[in-house]
Amino acid sequence: MHQAIDTLSTVLLDIVHLLSELKDVVAFVSALPDLPPALHALLSLSRSMDLTRHWPCLYLENFPVRIIDLGITALPAFPHVSVGPATNLRWLAAPLPRSTRVRLPLRSRNDTSLAFARVWGDRVRHVSVTKGAEFSAHVHELLDLCHYVEHAIVRLSDPANAALWMSALARPAFPLRSLSFEITRYSSGPVDDCMPLACALLASPSLRTLILNGADDVHAALAALDGDLHSVKTFHSSSEAPEAKVQTLLDKLDPARVVELHVSQCVDISRFRALRSIDVMHDKLDPQHLTADSCPNLRYAFISKIPASDMPSVVAWLSTSQVLTNFQTWTKFVDDRGIESIAAALPEWLARGLEQLSLDFAPLNKQGLLLVTHAMTTMRNNPKRLKVKLVITKRALDLEETRALFTAVGSSPNVTLTVNDVLSYPQAVFPELAAQARIETDQSKAMS
Repeated sequence: MHQAIDTLSTVLLDIVHLLSELKDVVAFVSALPDLPPALHALLSLSRSMDLTRHWPCLYLENFPVRIIDLGITALPAFPHVSVGPATNLRWLAAPLPRSTRVRLPLRSRNDTSLAFARVWGDRVRHVSVTKGAEFSAHVHELLDLCHYVEHAIVRLSDPANAALWMSALARPAFPLRSLSFEITRYSSGPVDDCMPLACALLASPSLRTLILNGADDVHAALAALDGDLHSVKTFHSSSEAPEAKVQTLLDKLDPARVVELHVSQCVDISRFRALRSIDVMHDKLDPQHLTADSCPNLRYAFISKIPASDMPSVVAWLSTSQVLTNFQTWTKFVDDRGIESIAAALPEWLARGLEQLSLDFAPLNKQGLLLVTHAMTTMRNNPKRLKVKLVITKRALDLEETRALFTAVGSSPNVTLTVNDVLSYPQAVFPELAAQARIETDQSKAMS
């Protein structure tokens, strides 16, 4: 009988671990007739404190000491647990189920992290290295206790220190599913100083995310070495990096694997047909690289400062996506052809499930506003929610434009429209506009 109760408790905990929303967890647990201790404590805990930021991951370091005993009892109910360098060691009294995953920070020397690794090491799935943590021999001892780490994040500013961490995490005896690396606030130095880090990056079979912010010398070191980055699926490069070096790094990637790019250089991205997300800054998307290619899997696109003459080509490229859900752009000027191309493509984007559209043009004239709002009234995937943001840039809207906004919102109960930088609205319709829950504005002026 005792074994049957334990089995039921395990099943209930596994179900709770699958729920992503706290409200669903509370509703499910509240409906159960008999609760195992962990779920009973979880319900009591939800009444004692706000668990919004603690679900699905319970952050132990800043947990209120006055109710720590209740938290220890409830701990097995949480699918993820995050340990901090100052976490109270009393938490080690909590038995963790097999499905609970622990996040552990790695420091130069931290007895707290080591203590938790000794007891919970087989539950550690996520480790992080941040805030200038200096590498030491102690790290190897800690990692030897964590046999099942799946994901590691390294976010440091010193290339030499980062190289040591990368080598430790990417060692053959310690295979990871995912390794994210970011170098931040790096003060430029000799390229030779970055060679060990570049070698560690190129040697990592599990590197999935490579983010280089303000790291020109790391770009140069990577570009100078033989080898590839075929395991990388997400690549970010800051605007300061030399264009030629970034292109060399892109050539080291496997275009069939890369799903996310963030670049600020005018580079050739035409090979990357598996992209799901792209972020291109400062007028660096060359339409010549897009004309003969497609992006069938692209879901998110943020492209800034598109020249007016290039907008139709960019829109045509985006229209090759079958699953575009979010398109955002801002630029100082867009001509009629650009607006017309967006308005012409919008019905098809809506039919395919577009959920968010942000057009920040300076200015968006009357003809452009009418074209876009009219396109919003076409047939769309009604169950999908649509959020549209239009930036007018300090001009007055007349009655026809204001009515067009109402019509666009009225086309579906799932449409929300945000209109920014409007100088004024017609006085006759402003009260109606203010009362319309699904049209949001940042101005409260009416024409006299």
